[in-house]
Amino acid sequence: MVAEIDDIVALGHILLALATKDSSEVAHKLTSQNTDLVCTHRLHYVASRYSRELHALILELLTNPPTVFALCDMLSGRAFDELDTTYRCVDTYKGQISAEVGAGRVLKVLLHLSSAIFSSEKEVGGVWSESGEHYLLVLFLDYIFNQVDDSGCAFINYGHVVACLMKLDASDPEQILLVSRDARTVLLSSYLEINQALNYAHANMFCVSLL
Repeated sequence: MVAEIDDIVALGHILLALATKDSSEVAHKLTSQNTDLVCTHRLHYVASRYSRELHALILELLTNPPTVFALCDMLSGRAFDELDTTYRCVDTYKGQISAEVGAGRVLKVLLHLSSAIFSSEKEVGGVWSESGEHYLLVLFLDYIFNQVDDSGCAFINYGHVVACLMKLDASDPEQILLVSRDARTVLLSSYLEINQALNYAHANMFCVSLL
């Protein structure tokens, strides 16, 4: 029991030292364990700079040490506030990490798609067949980036671009309509089929190392 009281008083000295930014006071107080040596002006400093709750807590720890359970009751309100703040902080970090991971995957898919299309174009001397997986990828690339509004003006919707690439990465079974620029070719395909065509194109053209 005496050791517990000593620990509670020592905690009061630590809090007082932290509040007054005086580390030298800690060593002295912790070795002496004599509450009569507490500097009154330091407690006044705490009272003038911090909340009444903190001042009352330090004073209570030094002059009338409570039990551990009583101390937990005294700290319970603030402890739950800190816990709630910690959880919010963790959720924020998790969201930021998820966004970074998602951005990395989108970039990987875009590089994968671009390399398959343009490397194949070089292999066939710039002459593209209007059939097969390569042409499907070309139409899909147009579907992503070559957007026009109702008046026929070109624009780019970054949300649409990211959504398409993420669905491609996930092999989403959702079907989309792919139309050539001259509107003579219309294909109904899914992100799953396009992903399979992309993998097939890479497997038959070259070996690629993806991070």
